[in-house]
Amino acid sequence: MPLPKNFKPKFQADLVRLGGNTDGAYLIGTNSLSQSENLISYGIHDNWEFEKDFKNKSKNKHIKLKLYDDVLDFTFLIIKFLKQLIKLIFFQKNYFFQSVLNLFSYFSFCRKFYTKKKINKNDIVYIKDMSNVFFKIDIEGSEYELLDSLLLMQDNIIGLAIEFHDLNKNLDKVKNFIEKFSLDLIHIHPNNWANIDENYVPEVLELSFEKNPKIISKNYTHPNQLDIKNCSFKKEITLKFED
Repeated sequence: MPLPKNFKPKFQADLVRLGGNTDGAYLIGTNSLSQSENLISYGIHDNWEFEKDFKNKSKNKHIKLKLYDDVLDFTFLIIKFLKQLIKLIFFQKNYFFQSVLNLFSYFSFCRKFYTKKKINKNDIVYIKDMSNVFFKIDIEGSEYELLDSLLLMQDNIIGLAIEFHDLNKNLDKVKNFIEKFSLDLIHIHPNNWANIDENYVPEVLELSFEKNPKIISKNYTHPNQLDIKNCSFKKEITLKFED
């Protein structure tokens, strides 16, 4: 069976792309960018371009950032740098230069807001005293442990960008989350680094939600003109929805 029909947004929202033109970027609602007071990001690994973009383009100059990951530290980046240095011998210059930039960016930006920590379902509950929180969640399969906590705290959340892994094994969990989550689903995009199964369900799927989105059309079209393939050299995945 294709994706359940509630995976398809009901309208075209006003969106903006944050995080550049590579894997790790998300399309989010413009109201999220203008009204968020807090950005909490779970899972950044070695790419925090989304978070930099969010802070730089936010209308709220006093927005607070909290970034978390369970592997990132300076040693991790040095090891990545050395690996890319070896690859430089084989003319993979882009990855090498990115690893160099990451070392500088880690100290100039990331380290100011970052905490090394493995996230669990109890971490979301501490936002009960926060308002207008935007969550970005990319934690390689552990996102399912957080869904109940997100529902519990949904009144405090203004936007959510989340990547679901192994979706074909967890389709009902995500379907139920969409039904119970009070924010509107405003964007959906398959990550083409992963595959799609025989039922046209992608293994990895990015979803964006927003409270009170700005609607620009009642007719949803997919893909969005701002969408870019996560993997440039692989074919884009075509989504199919239930009638």
